[in-house]
Amino acid sequence: GQGGAFAPRGPAAILVYVLIPAGAVLFVRPMLGAGVPVWQAFALGAVYGCVVYGVDDLTNFGVIQKWTVPITTIGIAGGSLA
Repeated sequence: GQGGAFAPRGPAAILVYVLIPAGAVLFVRPMLGAGVPVWQAFALGAVYGCVVYGVDDLTNFGVIQKWTVPITTIGIAGGSLA
């Protein structure tokens, strides 16, 4: 039911925080050595952060009743800067 206890899963959380920077290293970092302007590499990083945090925040918004639009918006914007 909806009254379930909060029970974080440590290994899954650790994997998420390994995959997020790994994605930045794989998708954004190569742009810095490819003759691409630095601003463009940072812009790609911002888009990557927006996508990753967007998936997370919109999933939360979709399944957690008390998750609000402002929280979702702030999370996605923060992901663009992370």
